[in-house]
Amino acid sequence: MSTLKGSRLFWSEAISSFLYFYPFSLLGHISH
Repeated sequence: MSTLKGSRLFWSEAISSFLYFYPFSLLGHISH
């Protein structure tokens, strides 16, 4: 149970960080 909660927290944080950094990398690819 605790491991499942930890993994969910990890995935939510990973997804949030991915959604946060993805547009910037996309803009970088477009601008160059």
